[in-house]
Amino acid sequence: MKLPERLGRLLPAAAYAGLALCILGPLLAPGYVLAVDMVFSPHTAWPETLTSGYPYHALVHLLNILLPGDLVQKILLFTAFLTAGLGAHILLRTLKPAAIPMRVWTLSCYFAGLWFVLNPFVYARFLSGQYLVLLGYALLPWLVMGLWRLFEQPEWRRLWQPVLCALLLGAASLHMLGVALVAGVILAAVLLWQRRSDTVWLKRCLKLLACGAALFLVISSYWIIPLATGGEQSATIQGFSEEDRAAFQTVPGSLTILGNPLALYGFWGDAQNLYLLPADYYT
Repeated sequence: MKLPERLGRLLPAAAYAGLALCILGPLLAPGYVLAVDMVFSPHTAWPETLTSGYPYHALVHLLNILLPGDLVQKILLFTAFLTAGLGAHILLRTLKPAAIPMRVWTLSCYFAGLWFVLNPFVYARFLSGQYLVLLGYALLPWLVMGLWRLFEQPEWRRLWQPVLCALLLGAASLHMLGVALVAGVILAAVLLWQRRSDTVWLKRCLKLLACGAALFLVISSYWIIPLATGGEQSATIQGFSEEDRAAFQTVPGSLTILGNPLALYGFWGDAQNLYLLPADYYT
């Protein structure tokens, strides 16, 4: 591979790394970023209970042995923005139609990456400190990309990406794992229906999907079994009342209960005056 071609492949990663640095800006200075749910401390203990986030908390603990807590926090935030933008960019590049010139499609890829990072959903979750939701959100395009490649060419070597992404999603955010499940089912249903007459391809895809699901369930049993048998995470979920649901329900705003989510608003924190919304600058 020639040097210009190598640089061209590295350009998207450099672009979204620069975008992540611009977003974080002064937050990269020494010290902790404290924003509602985003609470880090100088020393992170090893997790004591088996929850879906056990691997994440264990990783943070190990990183905290080597690095200061505030640096670990900034690495996680940087990773979320970089992974989200780059994932959306590469996903759209993977879906390129043959009839569209690569130069034109490349601009579309950058637009997709920028939009996936710079939108009201990410803005509100960032200012509310829901960085684990953002980490899960950043993995969504990688999961969809892995599924697309698996259906495009159903081979065992293409099974690892969607399974790994699903495992990482479970460790980061069960909310985003649910979103990924819905997106994955819709994508699989559409693609399987389109090629339903190709029985060889269909059987191979179903076999790989079944194996991938089984592998995910086996590896995730460390939190699925406690969740199903009344562990700490199960007790937390069961403790949610009607008051909690009312407090965290989607905010209709000025665009109504349908329009607000479509515009990527509607987060419960939007109505708490915790931050200025992007729409506030244009009204």
